[in-house]
Amino acid sequence: MILLGTPCNADGQDLPPDSAPSPPADGDPERPWYPFSSQAQFELADLVYHCDEMPAGQIDSLMDILAAFDASGTPPFSNHKDLYGCIDAISPERTWQCISITHADANTFVNGDPSVPAWKKATYDMWIRDPKSLIQKQLSNPEIKDFIDYAPCQVLGNNHQRVCMTGNWAWEQCVSFICYHCDIRLSWNVLDFQNKLSKDEENHGAMFVPIILGSDKTTVSVATGNNEYWPIYISTGNVHNCACHGHGRAVSLLGFLP
Repeated sequence: MILLGTPCNADGQDLPPDSAPSPPADGDPERPWYPFSSQAQFELADLVYHCDEMPAGQIDSLMDILAAFDASGTPPFSNHKDLYGCIDAISPERTWQCISITHADANTFVNGDPSVPAWKKATYDMWIRDPKSLIQKQLSNPEIKDFIDYAPCQVLGNNHQRVCMTGNWAWEQCVSFICYHCDIRLSWNVLDFQNKLSKDEENHGAMFVPIILGSDKTTVSVATGNNEYWPIYISTGNVHNCACHGHGRAVSLLGFLP
């Protein structure tokens, strides 16, 4: 096997056998609640945004009320935009961005052609996050360390879960061998079972990470007028099925289809 997920450091250098994993990167010890100014400000944001899901207008009203209780007239957040900004600053590399997409053949359509439906000529806005940073966050999650395959494996018997890394496809991506075959004419044939990944020596020892995308329609009725959304979810084929659930961190929201 070539792509077998050899443990390495941040520079890609192989670690000695049985080496302890590197400790997670800690934040600024002098500002443990950054980007929030204090624990109280963080808990207020969690209560308002996550627990209560308070609308923006009510957040502004609440900040005005809290400002009246402060001697200097300063609220915990200036308004809802200030609160949202602090939340986004928690993980700046995973913020949302809007991209415009069109039909693949949009440049070939003739203006005024009645045979081309309007949806093919339209431009759509798609909100999405950086998939690479989401996958890195998933793989660094210590909660799934016992439910992940770092290399393809073969599981025999019927009492096991079918996962991506136990399938033939994953095995074929990471295994490389050359077979010498002799036919009845005593002629030797060379059968090369190397694919593009295994032929590249830079990949030897690397971890094979299949990307799995999924989408499903959902209807949001709270304050949206029953609008329909098509969210895109991203995960890896390394994680076992038991860890891929709604409240786990092995599946992330990647974006919304228009």
